[in-house]
Amino acid sequence: MGVTLRSVWKTYKRTAVLQDVDLDLPTGKLVALLGPSGSGKTTLLRILAGLEVPDHGAVLFDGEDVTRRPPGVRRAGMVFQHYALFGHMTVFDNVAFGLRVLPLKNRPLPWEIDTKVRELIHRVRLDALESRYPSQLSGGQQQRVALARALAVDPRILLLDEPFAALDAKVRVELRRWLREFQRELGITTVFVTHDQEEATDIADLVVVVNQGRIEQVGSPSEIYERPASAFVFEFIGRSNVLPLNAREGKWAHDLLSRVLPDSVSSSETVRAYVRPHEIDVHRLRDRGTAVKAVVERVHPHGAVVRLVAREAGGEHRWEAEISRDRYEALKVNIGDTVYLEFRSVTIFTPHRKVVHSWTLDPVREEFQQPQRG
Repeated sequence: MGVTLRSVWKTYKRTAVLQDVDLDLPTGKLVALLGPSGSGKTTLLRILAGLEVPDHGAVLFDGEDVTRRPPGVRRAGMVFQHYALFGHMTVFDNVAFGLRVLPLKNRPLPWEIDTKVRELIHRVRLDALESRYPSQLSGGQQQRVALARALAVDPRILLLDEPFAALDAKVRVELRRWLREFQRELGITTVFVTHDQEEATDIADLVVVVNQGRIEQVGSPSEIYERPASAFVFEFIGRSNVLPLNAREGKWAHDLLSRVLPDSVSSSETVRAYVRPHEIDVHRLRDRGTAVKAVVERVHPHGAVVRLVAREAGGEHRWEAEISRDRYEALKVNIGDTVYLEFRSVTIFTPHRKVVHSWTLDPVREEFQQPQRG
């Protein structure tokens, strides 16, 4: 089922929580609503569920206006952050609850309910636990019970509010990948809220980045990371080095990056430069004029990569570089050592113009190539 939001606004106590939201969600996709706390993503999910009504705008399910229809009528299955299971009911009874409270004319026969509930319990891999109570289950098991209960009423859309937030790291990774496979098997349009960028990019088909009640960008995980539409998206998705370039007496604050700014950018403007950690090369010797001298302050081995934090010599800026373990072992870098950082690419945002300039270093000519408009 495809979902469309048109010019959706929502205000609480004169504070605009959602502002003119337009969104199209294709059928059968797993969609992540990603953003910081207070960005409006949970309110957006509740509007999709029918738990909130927008002040303005429309919500369409397959072209049908459901803006003011309650959850039961629009058939939206909701899984809450803390599962909201009934503690006095067994796993079986929790899953069966939604079917048993349907109006009599729509309610399946008792044997049909039993059959459907057992099938769902089997699908979420809880066959041996149907007689247990929520207090006897792990967090991951409770999550799967909540999911089965939401699916019991044959929803047209599945909505999950921070579904993995209450789980420990290992279980969170296992369960989110299980959900990815399970959702593909079902083919149901699924939307989940998260503030965890790794979680969103790991399993979502489509990522919707929300900030201060507005949609910053919509795209696949790779599009969001490789072609961010704003400075906020660049900072929020993935690791990044951020360097504000404030004009000082007509000159840019950082000599290296002053060479790549086009003439069209006035020195009176405040712009921001970004470099991904993996786009920084680390050298022991300064073999190019574009390298920045720095002193290593921290070393963080992280699996196949090593993250180095180095402070620019004679300056205040700290840079995080990410290199392979083999490269690190070849360099034999220790805390306190002097290194030279070379930026392979730089992205600069001019906030007032909302234009992105990207440069790639030409190692032969020792200069950045002409900017390409993003």
